[in-house]
Amino acid sequence: TWGERVFGEKFKFYVERTGIACGPAYVLWNSTEMAMVTLYEESNKYYLNSQGVTRMPYCSFLTLVLTIWMLFMLVEIRRVIIWWRIIVLFPSSVAGEPVAIQVEDQTAETHLAIRINAIPVVHKVFTATLNALPRTIIVVGLSIVGSQFLIRADNYTDLILNSVALAFLIEIDNMMFVALTGSRPKRVVDSVEPIVMMSEEKGYFARVDKCNHTLSYSLAVVVSVTGLVSHAYLSPGGKLELGASLNCLCQVQGEMCWGRHILGGFDLQITAPLN
Repeated sequence: TWGERVFGEKFKFYVERTGIACGPAYVLWNSTEMAMVTLYEESNKYYLNSQGVTRMPYCSFLTLVLTIWMLFMLVEIRRVIIWWRIIVLFPSSVAGEPVAIQVEDQTAETHLAIRINAIPVVHKVFTATLNALPRTIIVVGLSIVGSQFLIRADNYTDLILNSVALAFLIEIDNMMFVALTGSRPKRVVDSVEPIVMMSEEKGYFARVDKCNHTLSYSLAVVVSVTGLVSHAYLSPGGKLELGASLNCLCQVQGEMCWGRHILGGFDLQITAPLN
């Protein structure tokens, strides 16, 4: 080519380096400037395309997906908190009750009502060790790692696929219970009445799974998602900085790009994704 004849090996090195960093190149005709332009895939994916990673539509979609993910995690966090409340506050023995577990016949043959009056200390230790503690570690780790997994996606397809993968992960325990547990244990679990315990601090009976802090939970989700999206885009090395860097490196354009000020030229704006 003309560039190879004039600049020799330096031009070849520049083309290879740009191809590695910027992805495949597409040569397009710019009817406005009446010139052939070279468009690189990475800069188009992040910056040039109106549907790119740094544009408002993708940012809004990422925010929506992260909000749904944090809602899933909040559900699991509340379940873990309920387990810890049961382990700590539920009595280990109850005066006047003959047994820790009562089984009552509600119908002639099929339906049983199982009421839990107390949980022995040994069972509490067993539950905390094999259930509550591992679930606490998993839910905290999965909230952090899963959010980063979604943020690292750089196109709509990867973001949707990552969301499906995470949804599959959080349903594994339910699938294992449905697939591996026999019919009799399932009927026993379904027959257990909701646990009711005495709250010593307030002096009234309250269901363990009842909570009316709607505003607090809503604010927690909004603050978490806002912080994650802001950090992903505005932090050093974030999506905005990465998009501007690719735009300068690959297309030699942008207000902060020295190459653009030295070489001149015009800025590109693509309104549709490249095929």
